[in-house]
Amino acid sequence: MFFTKGFGIGTGKKRDFRATVILQTLIIFSALLLKDIFLLFGIENSYVFRDSLFLLLGAIYVLILWHLLTNFTNNKLLQYVLLAIIIATYVLALVTLNPFYSLFPTEQEEQPYLFIIHFVLFVVEATVIVFSILDIFSEERLSQEKLWGSACIYLMIALCFGSIYDLINIAKPGSFGVPVHLGLESYSECIYYSMTVLAGMDNSYGNAIKLIRNIGVLEALWGNLFIVLLVGRLLSQPSDYKNLMIFQSLLIVLGLILSPLVTVFDLGKFRPLLYVLFLVSGGAYMLFLWTMLRNFTKMEWLEKVTLYLLVSTIITSFLLENPVIKLISEDHRAPYLLFVHISLLLVELLLIIYSMRDIFSGNTLSASRLWGSASLYLMIALAFASLYDVVVIFNPNSFGVKLKPGFPSYSESIYYSINSLVKWNDTFPEAIKLVKNIRLMQAVLGELFIALLVGNLLNKPVEEKVERRV
Repeated sequence: MFFTKGFGIGTGKKRDFRATVILQTLIIFSALLLKDIFLLFGIENSYVFRDSLFLLLGAIYVLILWHLLTNFTNNKLLQYVLLAIIIATYVLALVTLNPFYSLFPTEQEEQPYLFIIHFVLFVVEATVIVFSILDIFSEERLSQEKLWGSACIYLMIALCFGSIYDLINIAKPGSFGVPVHLGLESYSECIYYSMTVLAGMDNSYGNAIKLIRNIGVLEALWGNLFIVLLVGRLLSQPSDYKNLMIFQSLLIVLGLILSPLVTVFDLGKFRPLLYVLFLVSGGAYMLFLWTMLRNFTKMEWLEKVTLYLLVSTIITSFLLENPVIKLISEDHRAPYLLFVHISLLLVELLLIIYSMRDIFSGNTLSASRLWGSASLYLMIALAFASLYDVVVIFNPNSFGVKLKPGFPSYSESIYYSINSLVKWNDTFPEAIKLVKNIRLMQAVLGELFIALLVGNLLNKPVEEKVERRV
């Protein structure tokens, strides 16, 4: 009766979103503050109280997540299979993380079970995020349901990234640069790290491995873009800028994740395949730059020159970074790399100029311009990455450490560029003055862009009338 009437399957998204936000807030509070509050008042065995409450909140949380998922699918078999997996995983968590007794004398024996627990949690949270985003972006109606859903997604991003960090720390203990006891202690620290990244604050894990730092940069970038994307969706329908953002995001994710992933998990035999994936995504991104440029100009000569330039850049990139056959020797790579990155930089700058003219023109505020703002923000990051990489090609020690020009240096340039744009920790304090000055210019430009965007939002009426619930 409970699930069929008072809390029926597939009903009450607003209620589920709201309940999820409340539970997320309580989980974050218990993970970050509860143990220290108990210690402050001299309560012994504070971890027992914290862990017990954490497990209780976790039980309610995963059940609410399951119930939230039932709003998005009518497949009863899928619903109950998922419920069975969640319950089995929670029972495993109770046995593994029980604060009153431990069945495993060593952390090495706990590792596989902890990995299963956090992997299932990550999959459930990621699934909820995907369905919730699709739901928010599916209809034109602006409602409290979508606002609660947006808050739910934002907090779940923090918790989901916390699960990712904990999976890495379980697979490779010590990934944060300091010893952290696996289990709820590690998960609490991962939530702390995730929240500081999302909030744009400094944290105490400056020696974390590169994979974690790069994922942190992605999370920080998401935090800066989320509000713009949300406002753009709540006002009206997206445009081609959304497709450009997909290519930009894919290029950034692959650029930041591939090399650390290969290193941390010893995936050397898959390196050629991963590099081919990056090259293909980069080629698709460049071609889409040209299709976007065609929307802004009627000058055929500019379209043709840009197309020839980008096609030449794609071909040159494959010749340079081909993981199977090295067609260009290391001694002769520099001029070809300069051609690739200068060409890409010129096209990106051209599209930035046209996009800014489009976004800040007109007397009304449309979803196209809002999506364009988010895309332009990413374009600034990628354009500065190309600029940093040009500097590295001339001086491989520009970041204070010697980088190999090509994919390794471009990956670091993407990381450094996004790091500068979101004003996160400077992980290259020994970089040359030119790089630091460019970083300063980028940070100021990012702040100026946000200020101009906010001014644009405040001074223009909405183009499409939004239907509101009474």
